[in-house]
Amino acid sequence: MSKTLVDAKLTTPTARERLPPGLHWRELDPDVHLGYRKAKRAGRWLVRWRQKGRYRQSVIGTADDVMTADGLHTHTYVQASERRHDVASF
Repeated sequence: MSKTLVDAKLTTPTARERLPPGLHWRELDPDVHLGYRKAKRAGRWLVRWRQKGRYRQSVIGTADDVMTADGLHTHTYVQASERRHDVASF
């Protein structure tokens, strides 16, 4: 039986600051999720997608928790959710 995804509040640095350390997911499409791995300093964005019945995942980049987003290495929530198309092979 599959688990139910509980959408984490990832949209702003302030909301991400309130999360406990670890990996948090937010559904973007039925089989595509944006992940945030909270660390001691800045977190990392990940994307996971279902392919042939299994999940695949890839790192997008650093979250804009500490540094200003540049859209290349450091991303806002919106930039990370848009970049999922470049990273994941659907």
